[in-house]
Amino acid sequence: MILTDHLYRRYQVFISSTFRDLEKERNVVRNALVKHNYIVEGMEMFPATDKRQWEVIKERIDKSDLYVLIIADRFGSVAADAHAWEPELVGVNESISYTQLEFRYARHRRIPILAFIKARRKKPEMGARDQHKQEDKTVNDLRKEEERVSSFIAEVQTGRMTDYWKDLTELQSDIIASIDERVRSEGFTSSNGWVHAASLHHPIDYNNKAVFLASKLHYVKFVAHSEKGHGRPALYRKFVPRVGKEFDVWDEYNTVSVNCFSHCLNAYKFYTRTQGDALDFSVLMPYVEKLTFSDVKEGLQDKVLNPTIEAPSNVYAVATSYLNGFQRGNTELATKATHPARVLRMIVDFTSVPDHARRFRLSNCLEVDPSEREKDITREVRSLQPGVLLIERTNVPRDHVLKFNFELLA
Repeated sequence: MILTDHLYRRYQVFISSTFRDLEKERNVVRNALVKHNYIVEGMEMFPATDKRQWEVIKERIDKSDLYVLIIADRFGSVAADAHAWEPELVGVNESISYTQLEFRYARHRRIPILAFIKARRKKPEMGARDQHKQEDKTVNDLRKEEERVSSFIAEVQTGRMTDYWKDLTELQSDIIASIDERVRSEGFTSSNGWVHAASLHHPIDYNNKAVFLASKLHYVKFVAHSEKGHGRPALYRKFVPRVGKEFDVWDEYNTVSVNCFSHCLNAYKFYTRTQGDALDFSVLMPYVEKLTFSDVKEGLQDKVLNPTIEAPSNVYAVATSYLNGFQRGNTELATKATHPARVLRMIVDFTSVPDHARRFRLSNCLEVDPSEREKDITREVRSLQPGVLLIERTNVPRDHVLKFNFELLA
C-alpha cells in the first residue's frame, strides 16, 4: 500500500505585492523560499496586462498551496478591467489594484493567506515625486493613494491575523517561519503540495541516504500500573500470542509509532526491547501477511523485537505492548529518529491510570545524540491536558533520541 498523503512534498507559494517598490524584498523572499525547497510563483513571471495573462495568474494561484501578501507604502497599478474580468469579486465602479485583485481571488478560492504589512509605513509627502514612475504627484493623488492603501489593509485584516515587518531581514525570517508552521499544521499535508511521480512507483532502500522522516509520531498509552513486589498481587494476567505465554501483569503500556517517510520504501526495519517481562507487536500499516525477524539471542525472544516489514510504503505504523516494563529503576520512555526527521513528536498518556497525578511525576525530558551527549529540553514539554504530555522537535538529526524520565511517587 502506497499512501501519497505523507510522501515528501514540495509546496507552492504565490507571492503577491506591488512590484517596483518591493522588487528587492520579493527577490530576497523568493530566494529564501527556494532554498527552503518551496516552489515560488508571482506576477513578475506573467504580469496581468490583459485578460489572457490574468487567466494565467488565476491558474497559478489555484495551483498554489499558500498565498503570501506583502504590503508596504504603495497601492500599485490599477486594474482597469477588473470588473469585466471578475464581476463577482469587483464592483461595477470599483477601482482596485492588481495586487488587490489577486488577494480577492485567492480569498475567493479559499487559498490559505499569510499577510505581512510594513510597520510604520511612510506617509506620502506633499509635492513628492514618484521615484519609480518619475511622475509628479499632486496633493490629491497622494491623499487618494494613502486612502486606498489603508482601505486595502483594512480589507486584508478583516477575518484574519496579519504580521508586521520593519526591515528586509525581519520580513524574510517571518515569512519562512510562518510558512513552515503552516505546512506542519494538522491536516495541511493531506491535500497540498507536489509529489515527484517517481516516488509513487519506485520504492527505494530503507538505508538510502536520500530518505528522511517527514514526520514521526510516537504515542505511549498507559493501560494500567501498580508497583511490583512487596507482596502486591498482579492486576491481571495476559496471554501474549507472539510468544505463546501468559504473564502476570503489574503494569502495561501500549505504543503506536507512525513513521511518514520522504520516499516510498521497499521495506522497514523496526527495533524495540523491554526491561520488563514481555512485549507484543503488530503492524497497523501497511498490511503484511508475514514478518521476517532477525536472530535474537537465546532467552531474549520475549523481550526483544527486531522485525522487518517487507512491503512497499511511505507510511509504516506499528503497535507494541509492553508488560511490566515501567517499574522503579526503569521509568524511561524514549523514541528514536532512525533517519533525519523534519518533525519528531512523542506523546505520553497516563489518563487511564487512576490517580495518575499522584503516581507519576516528570523528572526531565532529554534529547540524546549518538555520542550520549544529553540536552535538557524539559521546558519544551507541553501538557495537552492533565496526564497527557507532548514534546515536539523539528529538524532532528539521525539517531537522536527523545527521552522522558519519570519518577514513581508513593
